Amino acid sequence: MLPKKEIWSEDSSIEYKLINARRETAAEKPAFRAAFKSRRCLVPADGYYEWKRRKGGQKQPFLVRNADGSPFAFAGLWQSWTGSEGEIIESCTYLTTDANEIMEPIHDRKGVTSALGSCSGSSGICVRVVEK
Repeated sequence: MLPKKEIWSEDSSIEYKLINARRETAAEKPAFRAAFKSRRCLVPADGYYEWKRRKGGQKQPFLVRNADGSPFAFAGLWQSWTGSEGEIIESCTYLTTDANEIMEPIHDRKGVTSALGSCSGSSGICVRVVEK
C-alpha cells in the first residue's frame, strides 16, 4: 500500500515495503490506521505463491490454494489519494496473521482469508470466515 507519505513518514524508501499489514497491529500503525477504520476490502484469489528460504539463501515457491480449487478472498486495506502532479494513486495491502499448522513449515505468517460461497439473499454475495 502507498499511504500518503506526509501523513505517516518522511522516509520515502519505506513506502514500497508495505505489501502486508499485521492484523494484530494495523489499527495502531500510522501507515494503516485510517484505512483500517474505514477502507477495508476483500481481494479475491484462487491461489497465491509463498516463498520458503532454503539453505544457501535460495527461495523455493509454493503455490497455496484450496484443495478443491474454490476461490477465497484476502482481507485487505485500500488507499486512494492525489499525488503531487495531480495523478490518482490507488493501492492496497493484505492483512496477515500468525501461520496455521499448514503454513508454518513454509512461513511464519499467512494472509487473513475468507471463503467465498453461495448464499441465499438479495445481494448474491456471501462471505464465510474460515480462519483457524
